[in-house]
Amino acid sequence: MKDYSDRLFSLAGLFQATHLVNSVARTGMASQDDLNSCLHSLFVFDPEHTLQVYGGLKGLRSGIRLADEILCQLELGQHSDVIRYSQQLVNLEQMLQGAPEVMREIGAELSRIQQHYALSENREGIQDPGCERELGQLYEATLSQFEPRIQVMGRRGNLDNAEVKQRIRALLLAGFRSAVLWRQVGGRRWQLFFRRGLYRQAVRASQHLLSAY
Repeated sequence: MKDYSDRLFSLAGLFQATHLVNSVARTGMASQDDLNSCLHSLFVFDPEHTLQVYGGLKGLRSGIRLADEILCQLELGQHSDVIRYSQQLVNLEQMLQGAPEVMREIGAELSRIQQHYALSENREGIQDPGCERELGQLYEATLSQFEPRIQVMGRRGNLDNAEVKQRIRALLLAGFRSAVLWRQVGGRRWQLFFRRGLYRQAVRASQHLLSAY
């Protein structure tokens, strides 16, 4: 079950990031705790375990809830945008496996941003708007250049706002990081059909642990 717990955590991170993409695009709003957890995941380069990427299980509370609703309760229509963005990021990650130079560029730039804003393991400092802007610019300069580009749907007033656009791009970058992690811990799309029961068990175990907080 440990393998599927790790796969669930990374998938929950992907759902959490894409849910925020949808929320920001449609309402302009985002949970600050969820936002911090997603963006900080970009700066954990050598984690000892999967949950360290998200600052522990509490950092994935919303993602675990979404995994429950999508994988266990099959509320697919309610979360169609989250599912669509997640699928597109998984597709993009698969495509980028053949472009190691782009992955190196992203890694080097993330290291520079981390040093520039003095981001540390205590997960402070991410609130600097300049950091979010640079993450959005990094996504725009790298991942958004690959076709088919991810088309985010939302209110025109939000999508035309420069700060909102950079936040959405930064969150797509965070979602991509979780898609990479999902593959690294053995996640595959076929498992969501033929091993869904194991994901459901991992969801239930995580919810039980979260109830203790």
